[in-house]
Amino acid sequence: MIGNRSSRSGDLTGYRIGGSIEAALGGWRLFASSQRTFGDYNDIASITARHDRQPGVNFAKVPRAVDQVSLSAPPFGGGSTLNLNFANIEDAGGSRSSILGASYTHVFRNNTTLYANVDADLTHSGRYGVFVGISKTFGQDTVSAGVETTDDGTRTMVDYYRPLGQDPWSVGWRLHMAEGGTSEKSAKAEVRTPVARVEGTVRQTRAGVSTSAQMTGAVAAAGGGVFLSERIPDAFAVVDAGALDVSVRYQNRLVGKTGQNGKLIVPRMVSLHESAIEIDPTDLPVDIDVPMTRQTVTPAEKSGVVLKFGISKDRGTALVTLVQADGSVVPVGSTGQIVGGDEEFVVGYDGQAYIRGLQADNSVEITLPETGETCSASFTFKAVTGQQVAIDNVVCQ
Repeated sequence: MIGNRSSRSGDLTGYRIGGSIEAALGGWRLFASSQRTFGDYNDIASITARHDRQPGVNFAKVPRAVDQVSLSAPPFGGGSTLNLNFANIEDAGGSRSSILGASYTHVFRNNTTLYANVDADLTHSGRYGVFVGISKTFGQDTVSAGVETTDDGTRTMVDYYRPLGQDPWSVGWRLHMAEGGTSEKSAKAEVRTPVARVEGTVRQTRAGVSTSAQMTGAVAAAGGGVFLSERIPDAFAVVDAGALDVSVRYQNRLVGKTGQNGKLIVPRMVSLHESAIEIDPTDLPVDIDVPMTRQTVTPAEKSGVVLKFGISKDRGTALVTLVQADGSVVPVGSTGQIVGGDEEFVVGYDGQAYIRGLQADNSVEITLPETGETCSASFTFKAVTGQQVAIDNVVCQ
């Protein structure tokens, strides 16, 4: 692939030409690219970047030349991979740097990984780096150790860490120790709370001990409320479940429970992407009517949406067991409707049907699934606060 561009900024003009090639054969992969600039070529970054105090120097200026070559070998030896790479860069001031590197990785079946990296600066004699390490994962935790040798000296490093999870109140940490040319010890812990992400670090070097703490979060106003949450990087949603302590899931992952106002903010949604948000109906009181438990939404970029699940207090609901005149239960799959109403219901196993919109006195008509025959039944209803009303042995004839 070959491409070229030109630029103009004030009296400065220039152009860039470049090309790349990629090939694969039997698991081997080769990638090579080259780029050259001529004249006073600039891009947006080089124009808007801060210039160094030294006149005429801009470290963000587009390099004169960039060459890259990489070769990847297919997995071999039961999980081993090998990568070779070369990079040549000539900056806008004419300084050149050519780096040759190689990396090797072997993954064992017991969650252990051995890795090694070697690189050398071909332009400046004596500049090199070698790193060999091993890591092992235990559940959520990972322990790694390695030895690094460069032209500045040798040092050993040990890390024990657990990544911060996505669920509320998840905890992550990292213990780090390095001994050698530059010695350092540090401990870091972070917690994801429903309203912020809290992080603390203690670091010891030859210069002394330092500590730092950080808390990031956001305040959002939407859906008739003001919400505290962790940082909102893109889009968010306010879920109105209509009841306290209702679990809310975003893309099948628990994000929290609703508060006193029956609402919860979901702060880390992806904009311009269809996503599913669900509430757990088992967290609701039994006398709550739940018309839906799942909604899909596609929020706009850098914006929020409000999702209402239409939950309401008991509209007159009961679990009714319907039987035929001969004592057998009404067949599963039968459909019914309250006389004078417009909402249908379906009969499930054991003749049970969840019927909404009941009054003190009710009449229903049932249509049998196989024959299409109909039967009628009448029964009374009385709501009981905090309880699911069950009405047994209603005869349909």
